[in-house]
Amino acid sequence: MLDGATPDPQPRPSPERLALAALWALILAPVVAHGLWRPLIVGLGSSGESGWITIAALVVAAAAVGGRWLGPARAWLRWVIPGAAAILAAPIVGQTGPGIAAAALTLLAVAGFSTATLPLMIARTPPLLDGLARRKRGATALVALLGILAVVQTARVSTFIGDPDRVDGSAVPLVERYDYHACVTAYVQAAKLADARVDNLYEADWWPSIGHSATGEAQAEAYAPFDLDAFAYPPQFLLVPRVVIALSDEFSVQRALWFGAGGLWLAFGLWFVAGWIGETDARAGIRALMLGPLIWIAPPVMVTLQLGNVHMAVVVAAVVGMIAFERERPALGGALLAFAILAKISPGLLGIVLLAQRRWREALWTAGFGLGWTLLALLVFGPAPFEAFVTYELPRLSSGEALEFFTSVPEEVASNLAPFGVPFKLEALGLTIDDAWASAAMVGSVFSLAVVGLSIGAGLRGGDRRVQVGLWLAVLTLGGLRSPFAPPYAGFAALWLLSLWAAEVRGLRSLVLIVAGFVLLLGLPPMPMVAMLSVSLVQQLALLGLVVWFIVRPHGGVLRDPDR
Repeated sequence: MLDGATPDPQPRPSPERLALAALWALILAPVVAHGLWRPLIVGLGSSGESGWITIAALVVAAAAVGGRWLGPARAWLRWVIPGAAAILAAPIVGQTGPGIAAAALTLLAVAGFSTATLPLMIARTPPLLDGLARRKRGATALVALLGILAVVQTARVSTFIGDPDRVDGSAVPLVERYDYHACVTAYVQAAKLADARVDNLYEADWWPSIGHSATGEAQAEAYAPFDLDAFAYPPQFLLVPRVVIALSDEFSVQRALWFGAGGLWLAFGLWFVAGWIGETDARAGIRALMLGPLIWIAPPVMVTLQLGNVHMAVVVAAVVGMIAFERERPALGGALLAFAILAKISPGLLGIVLLAQRRWREALWTAGFGLGWTLLALLVFGPAPFEAFVTYELPRLSSGEALEFFTSVPEEVASNLAPFGVPFKLEALGLTIDDAWASAAMVGSVFSLAVVGLSIGAGLRGGDRRVQVGLWLAVLTLGGLRSPFAPPYAGFAALWLLSLWAAEVRGLRSLVLIVAGFVLLLGLPPMPMVAMLSVSLVQQLALLGLVVWFIVRPHGGVLRDPDR
């Protein structure tokens, strides 16, 4: 270094670390863009072509990546180059005055996000990755291919979020029922009903998919061309969509905001968890990072992001909360885990894990924040939603009555991963079931007892950080399967678990098992109904086998010390 020179606080990274960070910058650029663009054009009274915004966002992110490669001499150009690209692209894609303003603000946000997050991602990538591309050319080519597919698929879905008419961008174009289904419709509509202080926001008449009433059909008009989904979550969860409806009454805006926030939170979770594992096991952390695009591009994940279902966000919140406990940040951990439990109930199994480990402090922080979130929801919405949930909705959820719709659509019967749904699948395959609902209730009760026992067992298991996260994900998967209706997104935590298990691959047998597991959890392609039902039963068996095996198998022969 020359005399008087100042070392660059952000030196040029290795090609491998920059390439991995660049890949995620390109994946997330359309997510950021379409989380903002629709709200901006609606607010400014403008319009535009969502496809051009997607392309411009990718160009701006690429400019930010190029800025990182400039080196230390002109570090300030790392901000100027993507900002200039955003300003230059805005008149081309915006076309009119308000449209140009919306495009400029959107693309500047992409520029700022990409430029700010690139060094953070690079810093959280273990240096062990440096030079790996030359030594592992086959693996590098595979990750590059997955990355390209992830960028393309995210760009397609993001474009559809920006323009509901672009159904060609749907995550699974061959499955039309996903085109205009949006789980987020239920969330924002329920928040509106709670704000209006209706007596029972869970009443079937409010929801056309289960009540088929004139009242429900009238409510659904505000969401056209999307169907109005039914709401079945605890009232504390409504605090989140309440923020969204405070920002806009326009559903296209709400959908975009929800998509942007959900996509960024999922990406953060994948990176944060891999980075935490990599702090003590660089090899496992690198494999988790490199397989991140495979999780992201999985059809159940992309469909869930498109539909706006909250399941993956809840899983991420629960896992990040448990890591916060491990980092001795009990307040943050309690806040995240408590909200995850109150949002979907099933993450409460991690509370059993904490109790099995005698982690009283963490359990008390979680209980305390659970009370706090509940009091806040009571203050915002009043007592009516709570009374309705306990006396009306919760019994209907336990019996399956609230989700009865899944038995009337063959595709829903086939896609249900919950053990509760097995009798209905067998009945659809031609087997004689005297009372499918009674059989399903019995299966659900037995499974619930098994899940509690397995959660206790997971709490007593020991292992490194990768194993700990895997155990949490296994428990969360079991919790999701406890519901009478568990769509393909219930396998998200198991997909994540498989990506962590990949760190153990030493030979062909392990590789084949992991690949087979991924394939089985990728959802059901279009096929004749008998074949679809048969394959779905195999999927269920594989999913349950994976999580149960991960919990009961020895992890280094060590049990966790419950007195830690």
